[in-house]
Amino acid sequence: MIDDVDIPNLPGYVSIKEAAEMLDVSDKRIYQYVMSGRLSAQRIGHILILPAEEVKRFKPNPSGRVRTKAPSWRVYRSRGKLLVTDIHVQVRTGQQEKLLEKLTAIQKAGQYTFPGTVARYIIKGNDALTALRVLLVWKDTE
Repeated sequence: MIDDVDIPNLPGYVSIKEAAEMLDVSDKRIYQYVMSGRLSAQRIGHILILPAEEVKRFKPNPSGRVRTKAPSWRVYRSRGKLLVTDIHVQVRTGQQEKLLEKLTAIQKAGQYTFPGTVARYIIKGNDALTALRVLLVWKDTE
């Protein structure tokens, strides 16, 4: 299926590519949602368009198997100790988009992996991204 052709801007409808960008998934995943009936689409010639409101309301299922019960507590048993660095960051107004771009670039480039860490997390504080936390978990034997 080809979606590279420019379609006229139809009010209330989006292309497969636009829907993929809105949901932050691939074009192929949108086609799968359409074929399985989870999203409805209209065919115009050889192009599929989707209702914009339906795409906005669509909630993809989380990837993987859904847990039926919470995992049990675990006790860390090792000769070494785990240490946590917890960094709280206040994000300046208007800098959220720039910060997300930089964090994505750092992650894709594999930069700042902090040798000795066994886990690194960036946690968004809220939807407006006015704050975030960086958690670095260190193992003292590494």
